[in-house]
Amino acid sequence: MQDPATSGPVQQNAADQQRQQSINLLVALLSADNPTRVAAEMQLHTLKQSAPDAFVTSMLETALSLLAQATSAPSPGIDEASYRQMQITTGTWRQMIVTLLRPMLIAGESSKHKESVWNCLSLQTKAQAKVYLLQFMEHEVDRKVIRKLSNTVAEIGGSLFAAGEWPDLLPFLFRCSKSTVPTQRIISLGVISELAVVLGAETFRTFLASIGEILRAALTDADNKVRLEALLSTAIFLQLMEAQEERQLFQQLLPMMLECVMSSLKLGNQMEARQAMEVFMELAEKTPTFFRPCLPQLIAAMLSIGNAQSGLEDETKRSALEVLLELCVARPTTMRKQENFLHSILSLVLSWMVEVPDNEGWYAFEEEEECNSTVGEEALDRICMSFGGKVIVPVLFPFIQNLVGNSTDWRHRWTGAKAISIAGEGCKFVLKEHLAQLIKVVQPLTNDPHARVRWAAMNCLARMLIDYAPEIQEEYGSEIVPIILGKSTDACVRVQAHCCTAISRYSETCMKSTLTPYLDSILNRLSQILLIQNKNLLEVALTALSSVAVGAREGFKQHYASFIPYLKSLMLLDGKDMASIRIKAIETITLIGVAVGKEIFAKDAVDVLQIILHTNVAPDDPNVSLLESSCSRIAECLEDHFAPYLPSVLPSVLARASALADFSYSEDEEDETSSDADDETRKTSIIEDKSEASHLLLVYASHVPTAFLPYVEQVAKIFVENMDFEYHEGVRSAAALSPPHLLGCIKENMAKLAAATGQATGNTMLVQLWQFMFPALLEAAKKEPDLEVLVEQLRSINESMTDIDGPSLTSQMVEDMADGIVFFIKEWQSRSLLRDRARRKALSDEEETAKLEEEDEEEFEILAQISENSGMLAHYHNDQYLPLFQSKVLPVVLEMMSKNRSLCERQRALCIFDDLIEFSGQKIIPLMPYFFNSLLESVSAEEPELRQAAAYGLGMCAKNLGPAFSPYASDVCNRLRMLIQHPESRETEDNIHATENAISALGKICRHQTQHINLSEVLPLWLSFLPVTEDAMEAHQCYDTLCHFIESGNPHILGANYSNLPHLVKVFVTVLDTTLVTAELSARMCKVLQWATQSASTGAPSGGTPPVSPQVLQASWGNLTPEGRAKIQQIMASYLTTQSNTTSTNTSNST
Repeated sequence: MQDPATSGPVQQNAADQQRQQSINLLVALLSADNPTRVAAEMQLHTLKQSAPDAFVTSMLETALSLLAQATSAPSPGIDEASYRQMQITTGTWRQMIVTLLRPMLIAGESSKHKESVWNCLSLQTKAQAKVYLLQFMEHEVDRKVIRKLSNTVAEIGGSLFAAGEWPDLLPFLFRCSKSTVPTQRIISLGVISELAVVLGAETFRTFLASIGEILRAALTDADNKVRLEALLSTAIFLQLMEAQEERQLFQQLLPMMLECVMSSLKLGNQMEARQAMEVFMELAEKTPTFFRPCLPQLIAAMLSIGNAQSGLEDETKRSALEVLLELCVARPTTMRKQENFLHSILSLVLSWMVEVPDNEGWYAFEEEEECNSTVGEEALDRICMSFGGKVIVPVLFPFIQNLVGNSTDWRHRWTGAKAISIAGEGCKFVLKEHLAQLIKVVQPLTNDPHARVRWAAMNCLARMLIDYAPEIQEEYGSEIVPIILGKSTDACVRVQAHCCTAISRYSETCMKSTLTPYLDSILNRLSQILLIQNKNLLEVALTALSSVAVGAREGFKQHYASFIPYLKSLMLLDGKDMASIRIKAIETITLIGVAVGKEIFAKDAVDVLQIILHTNVAPDDPNVSLLESSCSRIAECLEDHFAPYLPSVLPSVLARASALADFSYSEDEEDETSSDADDETRKTSIIEDKSEASHLLLVYASHVPTAFLPYVEQVAKIFVENMDFEYHEGVRSAAALSPPHLLGCIKENMAKLAAATGQATGNTMLVQLWQFMFPALLEAAKKEPDLEVLVEQLRSINESMTDIDGPSLTSQMVEDMADGIVFFIKEWQSRSLLRDRARRKALSDEEETAKLEEEDEEEFEILAQISENSGMLAHYHNDQYLPLFQSKVLPVVLEMMSKNRSLCERQRALCIFDDLIEFSGQKIIPLMPYFFNSLLESVSAEEPELRQAAAYGLGMCAKNLGPAFSPYASDVCNRLRMLIQHPESRETEDNIHATENAISALGKICRHQTQHINLSEVLPLWLSFLPVTEDAMEAHQCYDTLCHFIESGNPHILGANYSNLPHLVKVFVTVLDTTLVTAELSARMCKVLQWATQSASTGAPSGGTPPVSPQVLQASWGNLTPEGRAKIQQIMASYLTTQSNTTSTNTSNST
């Protein structure tokens, strides 16, 4: 190509000087010397700002001049090495020029284009720049420059082409695609596909036919690199095109795309074959249906590569397997229908697993490097997770039987044991029905001659203890625990270590009652293992000990003194190589401390804490988080006694909770380095630390509230920042949980202040904190993708408002919350539709059905919290919320209440109205036409959930709506009576709750609608339904009503001549000294019993009320069991003592 220099000597000289200045600037920018580079960056900034036209033109002319120099024949006397070095150097400079010009030449006004000078350039410079860029593309030969240049031209050209300012671009690219020079064909394909990404599919629809022909020709190009570029471009277009007919155009290219892989392999270009297969992986993940026309051919090709016995590198074979795995994950139903596919792929991955090496390092606890065996393990796990047990188990387990039955090669038996453990998670719903058979297969392997097989068998048992908990512990603990303890004396230390791991798994997942029978045996064996001089074994043994302690809880108290002295000695070990043991010992002691409680642990807690505080670790040491977690456990035990140590502990926790890894990425793929993996590991570590530290702050706020109060404001700011932290759900979870914890911290301090001063404090601090945190919490909930975190966010709103127990939001916040309720309900309904579709597809898939049932439970809780959100607004902001409810929320709630909606929605819609009725009083009367008939109908519904919600609502109507309810009082009484007297009204827990809500509602009608029902008939009937014993909240309501009627001397409750007294006494005995009555209700009941006893004893009337006859009183006591009489005597004795003490205190104070 021709150098773009001018022809005159003077101009030539000026141009040469300009180019040399540009080269000097490039050299300085690339310099390793920091001052030189900083000076060059300042010069660059000045040139870009002061003379953009000259700078852009000079840089492009320099690039073309350097390109001409690199592509020209070497000058006489230049050796080949020098010539090659010149090409490398000038190529680096050209890359730098492209990098500098890319942000400058993008046309746009957004923040992304803040470095752009395009709009400042003259028309001449713009035109010249476009010409130079096309020349640059046409003649560039360096592949690194080509890739960077393609991206740059696509991004620059995107906005210009769309605006009609670069009409020559696409014709130029189409022309280059037919060039005889391979690099031009490559660059044209790259820019065309990049342009499609920048401009979107719509712009390119008119060119699809031409692009299809270009891709077809390129996929069959003689040059393999052109074919590879065509494959990449095809994948890009395919993902952009959404219409089926457009995709079909590209599906015709499938055979040629597949041939790109095979031809690369035939030519021995395995790297290029892997790059091609990476395209297939991406398509399999994002557009798996694209492969349907050639799926059998694709499967056959990938299996043939994966099964190749020689000639192919392992990486190549793994790429082929990855393509198949991506298809399994994306389209399991389609893949399992492919003839013999499951058998073939399982055979492949198991054959790779059998290649496990027997390295000496394994016995020394060294991590195994990635090999075909580890890749096979991961692949088997993904296959099992994708297809589930119903599909996999019948195909996989014949393989396993053959593997474990191989007596000549230990690797086969190892593979069989590993396969059982790997299959557990994905196939557990099927395999848990065959636990006895699984244990029967694994048990002989625990005695295998080869240590690695014994280890694999113990690994299998440990995994089963997780996957099949708690059934396996409860049903097969008597078989498994002896196996574990028996192998804990194995000659191989790694087998012993895995026995400790199995003990941990058993203890972590079983009930305390299941662990107790084996506790002494397990602890006895662990005490022996702890004395073995092996660091790796000691670490896992300590973990096992802490797991057993946590599982046993108070059962560990009798063993505490046996282990603590030894553990404390481990904390004092010297030497850097024992640091991990010291930290592990600290962690173990503090976990034991939490298990046994403050009473036992307190005397050692301070000693442990002092050691922690004097342990020197670098801020970025992974052990920091372990030590801080140990501190938090000590804080749980010591509570406010931990206060002196909080200032020493908290700064590090605050720093980690507020830390943020740099998630900015380079725009250019070529800028990536081999350190990227390490950088990602670092970022992941920072995020994990951030999550853990965030949860530690909640522990300190809850358990050390006095000392934590000065940090509340700082911590609240951290949590507000973390509310929508997208990279880790644990961080968002801690942020969601934080408002109630911080409010509780303030309340605790307010209570202490009030107790000290005798003066109540206001809730100003609470309201200010809540109003600061609420907006961020609400917005985060609207964006939350994780259902568990969403539950926590919605619950946090409810708990925070309950903690404040009064108006706490501004008018705007109330409106935002009302809008949020509508948003959350609609999102819930959208997810519900998706689950319904998935459920129809998964009718015969037990695993998928089980997953959907788990999601259903989470979704039920989400809707419950949403309805509670509405209840909070109705309770604390009724005047503001009621009109907002009518204008915004009512339509979606009425939709939820429709009979064609799910039971969950209908129930929660009724609950939303229940809260409004309860807290709005007669202000809700205008909305009666929207909900009252639904309450009447639902109280007779088949579903107990609807009956319960309706009964509660009707009771609140009777209490709060006054005359508006009166015309319905008699009808509602009859409906409630039918519900309560139904033969199955107390058959199930759900029925009981519905029935007890109905009893409570009937009591409210009797109390608040006295004039509109036949009280002489209804009130004795209501009394006969007592006691209410399951629903504590409704029990409180019922017994308050009962005491009210007794205290007012109601004859329908007391009965003629106190004939109902025996039943009343029996009810009292049932509920006294339980959570079914409050302290105030208990005192009122005891007062009634005291009156009845005194009245029968003296025979004197009280306040015009006739006395109780001794016969009736005697019948009341005789109606009780001996236990009941003893209980009532004890309760009354305590009551009378309290009364006597109160009287004495009042008399003393009066005196």
